[in-house]
Amino acid sequence: MSWAIQTHTGEPPALRKNMPAGEIVRVLASGPTATVVQLRPPKGPDTLFKRYFFPEWRQRFQSAGRHTYWGAPKVVVEAENLMRLGGAGVPTLPPLAWGVDRSFGFVRDSWLLLPFVPEAPDLQQSILSGHSFAPGFWTQLGQSVRLMHQARCRYRGLCARNLLVQSDRFCWIDPAKAKWSRRIGRKSASASDLLVFLSPLWGRIAPAADEAFAKGYGDFDVSNPDILWKRLTPWDLKWTQGAVARERARWE
Repeated sequence: MSWAIQTHTGEPPALRKNMPAGEIVRVLASGPTATVVQLRPPKGPDTLFKRYFFPEWRQRFQSAGRHTYWGAPKVVVEAENLMRLGGAGVPTLPPLAWGVDRSFGFVRDSWLLLPFVPEAPDLQQSILSGHSFAPGFWTQLGQSVRLMHQARCRYRGLCARNLLVQSDRFCWIDPAKAKWSRRIGRKSASASDLLVFLSPLWGRIAPAADEAFAKGYGDFDVSNPDILWKRLTPWDLKWTQGAVARERARWE
């Protein structure tokens, strides 16, 4: 086993057994191979600690084609995507540090450390709780998506759950599935992103908010679903239909 640890922003974090040291304040998400917690380090402000682990060989083989062997580790992809998006002017959380442990070439354990944003629900939680935002917020949000697409980034997880909101400020999170390509600037890829994000919002936000988002995005009328669907290639159409259905179901 061999750990590779890299610091991006600020001083290297205090470590304990190759993991960021600190007290777990709250578990935010937990699954068989992933956990996300609010971590209080020995010094400094709280951080967001994301861990992806594959203790069994079966788990490593199942994910070998994505991020445990052939592909880059998920934490590295997420960190690099956050940095690229931030460099393009998109509001994101800058990665603080990350670490990857490999065994015989396979990722056995990995972690990513991010700034923790207190009292910042995601956009879906905010809308479902009845909170409304000024048109200026939606205009800035549309501008941020336009910056993504101008940077040739297809987020592939562009959804309200991946947008933290604090007052009238926001930041995008969890871009591990994002893809970068010259093709992204074409109308089909950008329309796919927009449909996944906007479909659950139509009927839940005011027409003025919808218009403000479209104004911020600016390239074409994103408030008209028919226009967006017609922009999709047959390949993107099938993927987008499934992604939109899954995202709508998460709002029920």
